[in-house]
Amino acid sequence: MKQSNFEFFIPKNFQSRAKAVKLSPRETEISELILSNEKNESIAASLGISVHTVDNHVRRIYRKLGFHSRMQVVVFFLKSRQT
Repeated sequence: MKQSNFEFFIPKNFQSRAKAVKLSPRETEISELILSNEKNESIAASLGISVHTVDNHVRRIYRKLGFHSRMQVVVFFLKSRQT
């Protein structure tokens, strides 16, 4: 199987994480907005919550997935939709 250019962003145990991770409905909603290339400020405005609250949700998403960047979140969700 050929490795894509973004494969290095995703840890080796991606498949098991995809099944094990349980994001809250709000975390899932914010992840979708991250996937749409929205910044925290525009996410906060569109959801009617503070930027600080969005920052907290993003940190929890990173922690649950074991990631450190938005790019990892984007690649993770794109790959999880393919499986």
